[in-house]
Amino acid sequence: IGVPGLRINPDIRTVWVERQVVRGLTAKEFDILLQLALAVPGSLSSRDLGLRVWGREPSTNTLAVHVMSLRRKLGLKGGSRVVTTADGYALQ
Repeated sequence: IGVPGLRINPDIRTVWVERQVVRGLTAKEFDILLQLALAVPGSLSSRDLGLRVWGREPSTNTLAVHVMSLRRKLGLKGGSRVVTTADGYALQ
């Protein structure tokens, strides 16, 4: 799955940003990123993202903490790509 500057291989659960492997993603962080990549060019509401990743609607804080950590890890390899929209999250 490719988004400009970002590549995701779901089979081996690996992410590359600018051709560098992103290390240290948790399973949930990977799942969040994968779901956002599959939704490009659109966005996912917090509810829909939670249902796809957890199978239920997580607390707002749970999702926010995972997204914050994901942003930090992606930021180490080329900047934050996960953005907050009016009703959820998107990948740019």
